[in-house]
Amino acid sequence: MRGMRNGAVPEAAAAQPAPPGLLTADEHRNRLWKEIEVMRGLVREKRLEKAFSLGESILDREPDAETIEALMCPLDADARELPPDLMYDLLTRLKTKPLPRALRPWQSLMRVNLLERLARTEEAFLATEELCRMPARYGWMRTLRGIMLTRIRFAYRDAESDFRAVLRSIPKFWKAKAYIAEDALCQGERRRAFKTMDEVVPALKGYAAAAALGWKGEMRLWCGDYVGALRDLTESVRGNGHMSMCWRGASLYKLGRPKQALAELDAYLEKWNCDQEGLIWRGEIKRRQGRFKEAMQDLDAAVRLRNTPFWAHVNRGLALAAQRDFDGMWADFYVVPGQVMAFFQWKCKISIERDHTPANAVKLLEAVLEAGKGLRRSDCYLYPVWLDRP
Repeated sequence: MRGMRNGAVPEAAAAQPAPPGLLTADEHRNRLWKEIEVMRGLVREKRLEKAFSLGESILDREPDAETIEALMCPLDADARELPPDLMYDLLTRLKTKPLPRALRPWQSLMRVNLLERLARTEEAFLATEELCRMPARYGWMRTLRGIMLTRIRFAYRDAESDFRAVLRSIPKFWKAKAYIAEDALCQGERRRAFKTMDEVVPALKGYAAAAALGWKGEMRLWCGDYVGALRDLTESVRGNGHMSMCWRGASLYKLGRPKQALAELDAYLEKWNCDQEGLIWRGEIKRRQGRFKEAMQDLDAAVRLRNTPFWAHVNRGLALAAQRDFDGMWADFYVVPGQVMAFFQWKCKISIERDHTPANAVKLLEAVLEAGKGLRRSDCYLYPVWLDRP
């Protein structure tokens, strides 16, 4: 599902050797992730009964939160688009060839994934109702409903109810508590948000602790607490929280250390070269340094990844304006969501309709970037975190 935090298999952190015949936590996780890749391959081959039987086997072996989250997306690892004909074939197969009763929860999960991926958003949301009626063993599936309530309906309180139900069903799925913290932040309850994250981190060890610290550091970055973000993200990177390298680079940049920031982002993008947020941050830094050709390469790459990355368009518009390509600048300017630009025209007392000049466009684009603080994710549900509208 788009917006989920799972992606490539987390790299194994350094761990003490396990007793003879036992796997370390990292080895156990990596083995399960390899089986998830096999499961996804079986799904793409339309061998659903075999795929979901493997999913049941994975559940039997006490997967950690990262693995459970990966199971929520049985289609592919990084939410890239599958051919629509394949997705429709899978939907048809779910309808015409019911799975054994023991595998029906997976059928419901797959249906939500396919409908959401095909942009049949309302149908996908309605399909999540079935996830609320699952036995406790499948309570983690209800996370998808909480995410959709947050990111599509902006019903933050209702989403929290679903995430709390997930925790009652499967207390070890700490990510549900982190989603609750995000919902609190979106409701303007910053203290409650970080208190929730403070409860999450100490209860975890190893990679899970690093991932939770990275999540907390990212939230600090959004709020403009760059010192606190850098502290949490540095600890996360030490624990092998690989995504934290991106946000640590952003924190370094915001603290006036662009050289170190670029080194961090270069190392991150060398391994994860399709990370949209990393490309946007690196493009922004290079634009600020006047390295427009290099900045454009990163920002163009970010735009090609779709998902309406308006922060890439903001930066690219400014880069084009600096190079006096005003036609290109206006093209990017008008990609920025209308509600965002309408607010900043009011805030900056600028009317593009009355005074349609490149100088005014640049002022508005810069105002958007300044308001964004350390947030470069385009998700509408996060607007309350950075867009201080009356």
